[in-house]
Amino acid sequence: MHSRNLLRSTDYLELIVQKDARIYFEKGAPYTTLKRDVISIRDKGGKPLIIETLSGFSTNLLELPREIFDDFAKETLIEEDERKNDNNLIIFRSSDEGKIRGHSRQSLLVAIADYIQDNWASFVRKVPSLSSDEREMKRSNIMNLAENFRTFANLPTTTELPRAEIENTINDLNGEGVFLLPWHITALANHR
Repeated sequence: MHSRNLLRSTDYLELIVQKDARIYFEKGAPYTTLKRDVISIRDKGGKPLIIETLSGFSTNLLELPREIFDDFAKETLIEEDERKNDNNLIIFRSSDEGKIRGHSRQSLLVAIADYIQDNWASFVRKVPSLSSDEREMKRSNIMNLAENFRTFANLPTTTELPRAEIENTINDLNGEGVFLLPWHITALANHR
């Protein structure tokens, strides 16, 4: 028996995690005018996630099969983000466990670099006594360390990650007052 669904659950999880997407669970009848529950994958802003195939076809509403949604919930790969419309719309995001399992090695390293680069200002603000020159030097150091993760991301997947270099980079970041999120560390330990 052939499944209508061309994507596997791991494909959906990777898509949700790597695009930082949300799962919109819209209740169907009798709660709303929808004939059935609709579970769709959308971007952070709520717009439908557009997926293009290699042959050029695209879809603007990607539905998540109910059985995969139930598996994700059971395995705590997703968690509730918010409720709207009298609880008839429930929005889910990937949990830390989902992020750990949903990132490829390359996307994880890029996500860590992005996290550091997106948040550098908050790390520098934690030290209010810095002069503008010291602040700029700290920013520069943090950005260079973030670039190390992009360099690691560009290594061939057949190459083992340089654990000692990654640990040194993390220690240098800690010395700058930058601490990775716990799921970053766990996910790094799971990738080779």
